[in-house]
Amino acid sequence: MKKNGFALVEILVCMAVFSMVIFAVAQLFWVSQEAANLGREKLKASGLALEYQEGLKNLQRNSWDSLVNGRHLLQNVSGDLTLVPTEGAETLGRFSRYLIIETALRDQNGNIVSSGGIQDQSTKKITVNISWEGVHPGQMTYVSYLTRYFENLIWKQTTQAEFDLGEKQYVETTLVEDGEVQLEGGCGDNPKGAFIYDEGFENGWDIHPSAQNDIREVNAETGYVYAGELALEVSSFLGTSTKLRNGQNICTLGFTSLQFYAYNDAAVSQSFMIGGKWEQDFVEVVLPSRSWQYISLPYGDLTGGNEVNFNFIFFKAGSLYQTGTKFYLDQVTLGNGVGGYYQLGTLSSSVLDAGKTSAFNRISFNGDLPVNTVIGFQTAVSNSPAGPWVFYGPGGTTSDQDLYLEGQGSGLWLGANIGRYFRYKALLKSIDGENTPILKDVTINYSP
Repeated sequence: MKKNGFALVEILVCMAVFSMVIFAVAQLFWVSQEAANLGREKLKASGLALEYQEGLKNLQRNSWDSLVNGRHLLQNVSGDLTLVPTEGAETLGRFSRYLIIETALRDQNGNIVSSGGIQDQSTKKITVNISWEGVHPGQMTYVSYLTRYFENLIWKQTTQAEFDLGEKQYVETTLVEDGEVQLEGGCGDNPKGAFIYDEGFENGWDIHPSAQNDIREVNAETGYVYAGELALEVSSFLGTSTKLRNGQNICTLGFTSLQFYAYNDAAVSQSFMIGGKWEQDFVEVVLPSRSWQYISLPYGDLTGGNEVNFNFIFFKAGSLYQTGTKFYLDQVTLGNGVGGYYQLGTLSSSVLDAGKTSAFNRISFNGDLPVNTVIGFQTAVSNSPAGPWVFYGPGGTTSDQDLYLEGQGSGLWLGANIGRYFRYKALLKSIDGENTPILKDVTINYSP
């Protein structure tokens, strides 16, 4: 009896263990089947998403402009794949699908970001949503990106003739290597000061002898003492001029304006003329009666061109009939520069006609950047060859501090630049006026 009872217990234990094993195996089989079923659902969903993605690539090749932002179905319409706007989804048995097209966002380094970036009109974010019903319903989302890279074209400017088609300010083109752009100026031994006249003419300038050009007196009516100021007086019908002479040939290239204070001693408003060359048309300045006026005149207006160095600065009466009129000058300076090269010059390129609405993707350049020099770029896009042309930097402003400043030969992401016509502005800077950057070529990559 004891043996039989013990055997019965053993049988019961074995049956329990066997049942547990069978249950575990069944559970494992069931889980495996569920995983297999879910895998098949996901595989089917993946295939449906891939079908949409491949169809969009075909649209991308044929017409980038057809990738319109929004929620769509991709359907075959009269033999052509077409995006159909929708608020619902396409049903394929137990599966449903739709896609969303959005403009991708990038940071200033060109990296794709989910928020806070700048819209890149050359990159689309594609989101395909697949869901299914059944015993085990589910949903999958597939994200991909398409870029406008087919049929990329380039526009390159590298010759003097190509650069000369643009608009230049304080820069010049040379024939070195068939065309380079650099700042105007350069006199070798550059001056460090911009003050032309002081009481003793201690900086290389002097006053050219002329009739009564060094008046020192007290005005009886106003009591103003004119000691220390330059003066000229119209003492005859033909008039008299006073001129400051650059006796030591000091470099004046690199400055952008002539600045000084002037005083009219007459009881009524009078005019006088200023010029950098006697044969040039003089600039007229009207002075009110008996008050000091601050005058600032563009350098180019006085010389007939910014590349001309000052030898003389002529001051004369504005009318031959203003005999006896006295004018006084003080603090005569050249402004906005330190001599040598101009500190800022720009080249606004000619207009590129892409032929149709295009994405302007990247800009690169090659050049030389000596110490304390900078080359930067801004870009402008328009749907008219006449503009308007507003040049923006990567920060979306027109400030000459907001520039694409990547190194030479590097591509620069241009952000939202969609249109038919394109221009760039190259800004050349010299911090100390002693050296100039040199721009050798500019290349624009764009996609029609």
